[in-house]
Amino acid sequence: MVDQGISWRRAWAVVAAVAVALTAAVVVARADGFEAVDATVPRATRWFVDTATDQIVLVDGFAGRSLARLAAAVETPSLELVQSAGEVVLIDRNAGTVRDVDAVNLRLGPPQPVGMVAAPTAVVNIGQAGLVAVDTRSATGVVVPPAGGDPVPFELGAAGPGPLTQIAADGAVWTLAAGRLSRITSTGDDVVADDLDEARFTLVGNRALLLDVDGRRARFDGGDWVDVPTDADGSELLVQENGPRADCGWVIADDDLWCIGSDGIDEARTIVGLDADGADRFAVAGDAAALVRRSPAEIVRIDWRAGVVLDDVVADVPASSDLEIATSVDLIWVDDVAGDEVWAIHPWGISAVQKNDGTSPLLGESGELLEEGTGTNVAGRADDSDVEIERPPDDNGIDDPPVANPDPVTARAGAQVQVPVTANDYDPDGEAVVLVGVDEPSNGTVEIANATTVAYLPDSGFVGVDEFEYTIADGNGTEAHATVTIELLPIDAPNRAPLGTRDTAQTGPGVPVVVDVLLNDVDPERDAIRIESFTQPDFGGTVSEVDAPSGLRGLRFSPDGTASGSVTFTYRPVDSFGAEGEP
Repeated sequence: MVDQGISWRRAWAVVAAVAVALTAAVVVARADGFEAVDATVPRATRWFVDTATDQIVLVDGFAGRSLARLAAAVETPSLELVQSAGEVVLIDRNAGTVRDVDAVNLRLGPPQPVGMVAAPTAVVNIGQAGLVAVDTRSATGVVVPPAGGDPVPFELGAAGPGPLTQIAADGAVWTLAAGRLSRITSTGDDVVADDLDEARFTLVGNRALLLDVDGRRARFDGGDWVDVPTDADGSELLVQENGPRADCGWVIADDDLWCIGSDGIDEARTIVGLDADGADRFAVAGDAAALVRRSPAEIVRIDWRAGVVLDDVVADVPASSDLEIATSVDLIWVDDVAGDEVWAIHPWGISAVQKNDGTSPLLGESGELLEEGTGTNVAGRADDSDVEIERPPDDNGIDDPPVANPDPVTARAGAQVQVPVTANDYDPDGEAVVLVGVDEPSNGTVEIANATTVAYLPDSGFVGVDEFEYTIADGNGTEAHATVTIELLPIDAPNRAPLGTRDTAQTGPGVPVVVDVLLNDVDPERDAIRIESFTQPDFGGTVSEVDAPSGLRGLRFSPDGTASGSVTFTYRPVDSFGAEGEP
């Protein structure tokens, strides 16, 4: 029997001896030759439970696709995932066990009994010293060190129910109980605020944004109370969802937003048409921001810097959905927990990903291959597109180095540019290649967004040509280099029309097919594009505009069963400045 009387201070001291520094890493290759993924880079990827298949799925938010699936071997209604920058843990609520998810080798660790996670009132997250679980009913907790260390119990004294108790990334337990907001750490119980009647709080990194509902006032971190300048009823005020580290936290009422910092209101915006109410949810991660509405049920992307609702990027959500919202540095994740989809909202759009589409490889608990997956080609990619180049292995018995080809890019100055640098690279031996490094450009900054793509941000005001070198590696770690050359045009430069690419898709009698027509279209200045218009075929069915699998708008062809063979219809793309492409 474990002594439940141990203090939080002692629990922290015990696990501190086994805590390790966890750093992000890029997987170069799997031994079985499957595509390497940057599974441990939390900025780009996240794991989700798929209740339809009893699997957990690794999703790349920027690329808008699943990367790998792991068979969980238990019924998923009892499964949950908690994850941090360097650790992912699978929780089985029914069995009262936890399992480490090896995001590098894509396999599950052995089950470890942690009875507290079976409590329906338990809150679980990952802190710096390992997994932390708190039972809000009994006001007790347990710390489970990484790599299967023995659980160490502790006591809180008091804990608020449900969202009124949260665990920060640094492992501190925040709880709102008996009119007090407390932060409990290894050094003691710090009362942050008291004499609260009705209040809510959220975590911005490791700091709290506290809203006094009755007083219509808020405070951030250790700052003073700030009156929220609105006449809205306190019940209609929103506080942002838990988010990554920032210098202020957002409070929202109707069309108005205020970012409350330690010294007062740091940012204030009025976004016409936002129309947020107390039933909605608002999330922000860097430049990405979204309002998750309840009526109508939809995800609306927002440019909070410009103060506008981006009406061209709206994702419909089933009204009955049980939605979970999570954030990383530049990504907001919205998971339909019991459904098929997860949405990744980033500064450039919304990616809708089917968790159980079967495109990614399915692996067993030990990482063994169960299914290869169907690949990531999507309906609508043109037959003559060079986005993906298939080359047979040369089979010469020699480990040939990969081939990295130059990438010329034209974009408009002042905005970040995503460059899928590996799209035209390959390995003569047929091995997968992955992006492993990037050099700094002379007139901006660049970072790895995921295993295939870099994100380049030009210096403020820079117009001209900039370049940088990137490095890829094959399955044996052999490297190759190529140069990205980016021509930055002035913001007011003549705008060129987007270039449409022919799309093909196949379907059967009476089976509609969605064609992701914009996915392989290109705007010369990298401006956002949408469908301006489309025609109907002369026979065989009808065409309508819908959300495509990529999260962009697409076209659905619905055959009427009266004909067979090929039908043709056209569409016209238009960019955000109104330039129309050829149909």
